[in-house]
Amino acid sequence: MRKIFFFIPALLFIGTLVLSEENPLQIKLPVRIILPEDAQIAEIHKNDFTLFINEQPVPILEITPNKKSLSRESDMGRHFFLSFQIWNQDKSMISTISHFITEILSEKDSLHVLSPFKIYPIRVTGNKGAILNRIEQIINSDCLQFNQARLVHETKMENEIKELNWALSVNMAVSSQMSTLNRFINNLSLQLSAYKKEFLSPAMLKYQNINNLFINLKGERWFIHFQQNRVFFFLKRLNRLIQSLRQYRYYPLLKAIVHYQNETRPSTLFPFDSIRNLMVENQIGFHVLLFDKAQGSQAEISDHFKKICRESGGIYQEVDSAKSAIQKIKCHGDFFYELTCHLSPEPEAKQVLIISDHDQRQLIYKHRYSSQEIIALLSDPTKSKITISNISISKNKITFLLKDYKINATKGFGLIKIQLQLSTPRSQNIFSTENTLRATQDQTRISVPIPTCSDKIVNLTIIANDLLANHSIRTSYQIYHRNHGPVVLPLRGFN
Repeated sequence: MRKIFFFIPALLFIGTLVLSEENPLQIKLPVRIILPEDAQIAEIHKNDFTLFINEQPVPILEITPNKKSLSRESDMGRHFFLSFQIWNQDKSMISTISHFITEILSEKDSLHVLSPFKIYPIRVTGNKGAILNRIEQIINSDCLQFNQARLVHETKMENEIKELNWALSVNMAVSSQMSTLNRFINNLSLQLSAYKKEFLSPAMLKYQNINNLFINLKGERWFIHFQQNRVFFFLKRLNRLIQSLRQYRYYPLLKAIVHYQNETRPSTLFPFDSIRNLMVENQIGFHVLLFDKAQGSQAEISDHFKKICRESGGIYQEVDSAKSAIQKIKCHGDFFYELTCHLSPEPEAKQVLIISDHDQRQLIYKHRYSSQEIIALLSDPTKSKITISNISISKNKITFLLKDYKINATKGFGLIKIQLQLSTPRSQNIFSTENTLRATQDQTRISVPIPTCSDKIVNLTIIANDLLANHSIRTSYQIYHRNHGPVVLPLRGFN
């Protein structure tokens, strides 16, 4: 146990007094630093960054490295989302989900499944088999219905192109086929737009509903997306059919073919930017499991998925073995930094801007916090809540014990700000001092020299601020002095 010396005659406790002043409020802003592939990150200092909140510069108190991983459970719980963009259910996918349930998911966690139609909350219990059966039921019912509807739409588009091709091959005089061609062009545009929206792009409204779930939820947030590239394979067949229409040299048709090519570029087949922003803004680690290898243009789709994973703290992998896929996710460490700063207690939305002095660094962070999020962050119920005990006064010194504060696992110490004040019953200041210490042990004894007081009755206040856990405790006493001691004060603490 470490003893800290920070100068009252022996005093006797006669009552308590609760202070009304606000605790110092702090917020930790997670920031990921993304560098070019060939660059190495240099040592990070708080002076390397400039922070603005609601367009006002805010001093950065500290920048600390942090890491989270699914290999260990979070003290505040974890929230999982499983989403599926698949053509069919295969054994490897079900085996992967089973390994996730048995090796990662615990009863402290929450779980939601995103089917093509809706978000399903899944009750997490010790019955792992029941959880797996429920997820399989959702996949079988929703994905089967979804893919049947998709097949109907695909068959309709394919047949219309074949019918047009047959009609033009019988009568190649475009002038006599203009009404048929124009009707086809209009239908193709509408059908392709509907196909992308309904069957290739996840419904963003459904994804946006995740925001509502997280406003008051603490804990880590993880998203696992199950992807099959065969979802996009129909586009290759459709592309070959449409390209065959080029031979008819009808300008509106050629223009429609060019438009089709632009609309089926990989970057337009999935709302990558929207999903990426959703994950970053909600601090969700995004993992992608690919169950068939990317081919041709699908490789570009994979590149976009990799970008989302990298910028949100997750990983992308092509699944060869169900167990090894889950082990890679479990062992993956999401490394990021936390900027600590003071925050005004007003529960209003905060716009955040962080600027780095290094041009090579791309900073990934949450740009806007709603008022509800600010309230939740400032009342963060961490597991470690600092306590004050064993308060005693002897001669011209007061001592007390600090425990239960947070210690940074990487640096091996906690940061505690101690404030001590003596005042008259009319709140006139007699003596005050404050100091910030590094606590390397799990408890620390504080000794503070206190000057001699001439007043018979004195108010004593001690405030301890755990700067890492953003938690404070204060104790207040009304005391009168006498010339002998020591005196041990009963503890009265207020969070």
